[in-house]
Amino acid sequence: MHYDNQKLLSNRTDSSGIRFYLGNKLRQYDLGYLTFGTDSSAAALAIPPKAERFIVDAYCTANATQNFPEEGITVISTFPHTHLQGIFEI
Repeated sequence: MHYDNQKLLSNRTDSSGIRFYLGNKLRQYDLGYLTFGTDSSAAALAIPPKAERFIVDAYCTANATQNFPEEGITVISTFPHTHLQGIFEI
């Protein structure tokens, strides 16, 4: 799910049908997300029209990963986000 509320309006509602449930008991595993590559603003990544290649160099500073568990993290999904402009390559 991807929301964009740039004006930070408080009266926005979701009609996707997705429901969120909260509980008092912690689960065995935590799930979160990690975004990297660029800022998520429209000006942060301006790919020139009809560019055959566009490379984004990204890195994590030590303080960004210092709270990772010693056993590491498990990536269960990735999401290349390019709207209609991207070509997905493995």
